[in-house]
Amino acid sequence: MPELDGLGILARVDRGVLALYCDTWGKFVAVSREIDGTDATVKPRNRGEGSVRHPLWTTYRALGGQLQSLASKLGCEPSARARLAIPAIDGDDLDGILD
Repeated sequence: MPELDGLGILARVDRGVLALYCDTWGKFVAVSREIDGTDATVKPRNRGEGSVRHPLWTTYRALGGQLQSLASKLGCEPSARARLAIPAIDGDDLDGILD
């Protein structure tokens, strides 16, 4: 976030979106670690042979979509930054942004 702060993009009103992004990122990483090392499938319970998609795969994709949407709102993507009206930098930094 220091890069976005340096551009003057972040403001106190962005705390909620930033907090939600951080929370979603933590969940995304946890789910990613859980399904890492698998081939994205698991053996089904009570169904005999074969395999089914890992149940966390849907959660992983949903969290990824949320991250992409929140990143855009925060200006974390080049195309999103191009659409933002970036104010002049007045020397403020991230100190206290989550207070």
